[in-house]
Amino acid sequence: MTPSRSLPSLERPDWISPDARIVIKGKNDESTWGEALIGERRLAQLNWAASGRLIHEKPLDADGEGHGIEIQLDDSGRIIWSARWVHGKVHGPAIQFDERGRPLLVTHFAHGRGTDIWMNCGKVTEIREIEDGQLHGLVRWGDPEKPAEEGYFFRGQRHGIFREWRPDGKLRKGFPRFYIRDSKVTRSIYMTAQAKDPSLPRYDPQANSDKRTTPNVVRESLGRAKELRRELEIIDRVQRLGR
Repeated sequence: MTPSRSLPSLERPDWISPDARIVIKGKNDESTWGEALIGERRLAQLNWAASGRLIHEKPLDADGEGHGIEIQLDDSGRIIWSARWVHGKVHGPAIQFDERGRPLLVTHFAHGRGTDIWMNCGKVTEIREIEDGQLHGLVRWGDPEKPAEEGYFFRGQRHGIFREWRPDGKLRKGFPRFYIRDSKVTRSIYMTAQAKDPSLPRYDPQANSDKRTTPNVVRESLGRAKELRRELEIIDRVQRLGR
């Protein structure tokens, strides 16, 4: 990273031309966000920590759509997440990294559709099916096999059954809740609609239990990361031997 000429306290990606100018779009006590431009051409969306360290960069194509490798960093400059964009859609691997810079999770997106998975303290804590940047499908928070919350979305709208559980595994008061295109409805109305609308998940009273199975996509993401770590270890070993 090299300091910006016009804003010396803010870092900028090395790949951005020194001739590009930084335009600040907003600021609060925790971060500053803006864009890099040459003329009117937007090159990237950028975000900085209060210290001025770059913590997010997203390259843009000529139409201002995401195109390239989006990167999220922590305050120390360590990359914690990345995803590949192709003309406005996430397409390819999305990777979460550990403290040593090794892949923790490798999920795959195809033309904007995929599952966003996140780990904290060595455990999966979020599963979110996404299409074109919007929640679309299953969303689960907490342990995948014993979640704290679960719901379903359709193109960003609540659309399905929502459940929240207490730590003892019992449903919280007022749950399950039923939604059709972001409108809360009664169970009877939901079940009538579900019989005609396959986009609505089927209601099963047994699913009111907080016991779940880990989705295959989580196992696959962990497996990809493990395989990639092995490959990186081999490359590192070969490079050390060649020195």
